[in-house]
Amino acid sequence: MIDQPNDCLNDDEKSLIYFDEIQKQGIKDICKYFDRMHDKIFSFNNMLIAGYFVIIAMPQSTISSWWIILPIVNMIHLVYVDYKMMEKSRFEGSIMSKSLTDIHVHGKNINKITQRSLLTICLTLLVTIVFVIQFIIVI
Repeated sequence: MIDQPNDCLNDDEKSLIYFDEIQKQGIKDICKYFDRMHDKIFSFNNMLIAGYFVIIAMPQSTISSWWIILPIVNMIHLVYVDYKMMEKSRFEGSIMSKSLTDIHVHGKNINKITQRSLLTICLTLLVTIVFVIQFIIVI
């Protein structure tokens, strides 16, 4: 009687199974870290919005109130990226019922989502730099 199903496999087959599991776990972790990163960027962006309100409300401020649009646009972009990530997960939840064409298109969409995520990081950095410059001008 065999206690474990892997007992009848040779070392190469066991290694392949092991690496396949590592790959599956790595793919799960990517989405988890994207979600964590987006949550932190979203929270930081909310702090930037509050900071812009403070700068605009300062009595000696000459900063236009229109600058508040910059972090708000960034927040809208963050919401859009999160929505696309949700759509990606929804598609993957029913991937067994999808055609190969749909799966191929989905693969291209994942690349677009990743690029948008990188753009979100860059936009947040830009909003932060503009905020710091304006803060220095006010002080």
